[in-house]
Amino acid sequence: MTKAICLTVKFESPPGTEREVKSVQRIFQVVTVGVLIALASVSINAKDPLAFPEVKTEDLIGAKAVFPADFPGDPTLVLVAFERKQQEDIDRWVTALSLKDDVSIPWIEMPTVARRYRLMKPLLDGWMRDGIPAIADQQRVFTVYTRRKSFRSALGVTKSDTVLAVVARPNGQICAIVEGLPTPDAIERIRGAKGLVTPGGADTGTCS
Repeated sequence: MTKAICLTVKFESPPGTEREVKSVQRIFQVVTVGVLIALASVSINAKDPLAFPEVKTEDLIGAKAVFPADFPGDPTLVLVAFERKQQEDIDRWVTALSLKDDVSIPWIEMPTVARRYRLMKPLLDGWMRDGIPAIADQQRVFTVYTRRKSFRSALGVTKSDTVLAVVARPNGQICAIVEGLPTPDAIERIRGAKGLVTPGGADTGTCS
């Protein structure tokens, strides 16, 4: 006959282990709080998930700005690029809207670059200046080093393979946003944004 043998094993924590566990838990809690604070510091208007996110930047000659508060007009057309090759598409928007000739439309270009390349900013800015000889044009280019996925999410877009034409106000309100090339319909949507074609861009009403 086989007898069942029941063994009772008592596990005891080595001396000091409980204190170490509590210490690790406290460290984890502190780190978690720090991460949450860091995430909360990504400035996106909580009232409107499609508000233009706050970004600190400077133009190609070094003038600092905080957008959207420092937009040159109310509203302003922002041409956003996510890849270097998209400059040609930005130029298409500039031509389609006659932005170089129509002084009634406040506008800027906003290349977005991953934050990990921020240390290369002097080099990247130098390359861009070489390709943009006119000072007036350099003053319209504001490169943003940011978490690009978060930036796109704030604008309600998911892809980075196309440019954006965004009409937004200094309070972050988005009047119009178009992905892609300046088709006739896209141009109509951008020009239809209230106040964009008003001389001086001084409209203070709600976006249409």
